[in-house]
Amino acid sequence: MNQAQSLIRIADVSKRYGDHNVRALHDINLEIAPGQFISIMGPSGCGKSTLLNIIGGIDRPSAGKITFEGRDLVAMSDEELTGLRRNHVGFIFQFFNLLATLTVEENVALPLELENARNTDIRAAVKDVLERVGMTARSAFYPSQLSGG
Repeated sequence: MNQAQSLIRIADVSKRYGDHNVRALHDINLEIAPGQFISIMGPSGCGKSTLLNIIGGIDRPSAGKITFEGRDLVAMSDEELTGLRRNHVGFIFQFFNLLATLTVEENVALPLELENARNTDIRAAVKDVLERVGMTARSAFYPSQLSGG
């Protein structure tokens, strides 16, 4: 697959942590095409979360290159990475990562509010998203009122 066809391209990516240089990833290479589904599997501690954090621009590799739609994530500023995550990357975390003081509806609306979207657009998008995931009936619930499943 050439770079023009890649949605995500990871080339020789490594990640080390801490003073003891603990290796989390070593020379990872991966290309993901638009519309392609992949699964990252492995035992606890093998670097799955580290790899996902690097792909999503949450963390930076110690070495190597990662591109998203041809854009170099390593060269992006924190502000550019925030925009990329907000507009192009979705995460489903193992834990809620919702703001406890906001309802489900308010949590879903928050990224659009931070983008200064129009209220009518926010309401329509929130309604659509909650319908798609079957959460309309729980839109007024707070995270503490939701099941972990």
